[in-house]
Amino acid sequence: MNTPAHMALSVFIWSEEPGWAAAAAITIGAWLPDMPMFAFYVYQKIRGVDDKKIWSDVYYHPRWQLFFDIPNSFPLMLTALVICLALGLDLGVLLAASATLHLLCDFPLHHEDAHRHLLPFTGWRFLSPVSYWDPRRYGNIFLGFEILLVIGTCSSVILESANNPMRIVAIIAASLYFGGILYSRFK
Repeated sequence: MNTPAHMALSVFIWSEEPGWAAAAAITIGAWLPDMPMFAFYVYQKIRGVDDKKIWSDVYYHPRWQLFFDIPNSFPLMLTALVICLALGLDLGVLLAASATLHLLCDFPLHHEDAHRHLLPFTGWRFLSPVSYWDPRRYGNIFLGFEILLVIGTCSSVILESANNPMRIVAIIAASLYFGGILYSRFK
């Protein structure tokens, strides 16, 4: 899924968690598994690497793959969740739960770019027959589903939640999502 769609889903699920701190924890958790990829992309662009080379070549270098896979590890994220639960760190629980939801959604939606979700125990990758982005693997069909998901989750939070921080985060998630679609279509 596109990262803002993860944000929209997390905000929908935890829409009644009160306050800005909870909204921030949920948002950071939704973005956490993809943050290394964004840092990688900015780094490559600063170095002057063109997009085609970034996504067809450099992205698949083993060191970069490890950098991407660590925050996409179920064992590591679940360990963080258990530690936060044991220590009573409510915001840490929200962050780790939101990140874990991200992993659960991504697991069945990656093929060539599948993560090693079971690090450090194994380097196995689940190569899904469905890709959230690749039209050869139903990406165009999934995009329609994802658009409906973002519209539905964000609309529900914006219209029905009395929680202003979550309403604002839902507006931001929808704006980032549809802004990203527009950017990718017209760049």
